[in-house]
Amino acid sequence: MNNIMLRGDPSVGKTAGARAMAAGLNLPYTFVTCNAGTEMYNLVGDMMPEDSSGETAKSINEEMFADMPSATDISMDPAASYQAITGIEKQDATEAECFTELFRAMMKRCAAACSSGFRYVESPLVKAIRNGWLCEVQEPSLIQRPAVMPGLNGLLDETGCIVLPTGEMLHRHPDCVIVSTLNVDLEGCRPLNQAFLDRHHIIMDMVCPDDKIIMERIKKMTGCDDTINLMAMIDTMRQIAKVAASRGATDGNTNSMRQLASWVEAVMVTGDYKASAEWTIISGTTADPEVRAELANVVKNRAF
Repeated sequence: MNNIMLRGDPSVGKTAGARAMAAGLNLPYTFVTCNAGTEMYNLVGDMMPEDSSGETAKSINEEMFADMPSATDISMDPAASYQAITGIEKQDATEAECFTELFRAMMKRCAAACSSGFRYVESPLVKAIRNGWLCEVQEPSLIQRPAVMPGLNGLLDETGCIVLPTGEMLHRHPDCVIVSTLNVDLEGCRPLNQAFLDRHHIIMDMVCPDDKIIMERIKKMTGCDDTINLMAMIDTMRQIAKVAASRGATDGNTNSMRQLASWVEAVMVTGDYKASAEWTIISGTTADPEVRAELANVVKNRAF
């Protein structure tokens, strides 16, 4: 069971959980971070100029494939996309045929690039597949094109392989573990493709831990001692979340372990719970000045 998905709010421990899995399995840990514009070629590697340095090298993939139809184009108009890829008119072209021809065209261009002063650079995901590492795929729900992640289906199912831009058919190392971590119900998140979801052996919804575990984590994260009133800060953070929810303030983040840690660290520097809250959990919850004023009153009325 080596395909795992961890879902949950920010800072509940998804990435920490992936790292803990790698440590427990004695595997090297690596990661790839997705965004709205992530494409399949971002997941499997880049083509770089042969003589470029690691610091200045820029991927040529976007330029190389700029004239190719996107996954959205293929979904909306397979016939036109098929003609754009192959130059052949086929009114009954299917999405599957389009993606097959698209992949072939991309392979040809990559092969031509490799013989013209460019080299293929493996992505962290490909290195994990080849060497048997644990790779965390962060935020796949941010990808705007729903057909991107199904490109990994052959890797995640019993086929266990993926075709690289060089044409190599790479088979998955038996020790390779892939952990998808994603937030839910946040700005920019989209529902995941069902076929991609179906290939995960474990899908775990992570929830905020109890107060005892939160305090232990914050102490590890910040190095604070018992002079900091963590229990009062945790309770205050929850009150802030309730007020923000009642006012419909959803532009920031509430109940975040990271923001709580930032508040604690600020208090360790200033010794002032209320002023430090304004720069951390209050400002991080919303940009609305009226709601921030209400949240400041919540903190003002608390005893630390």
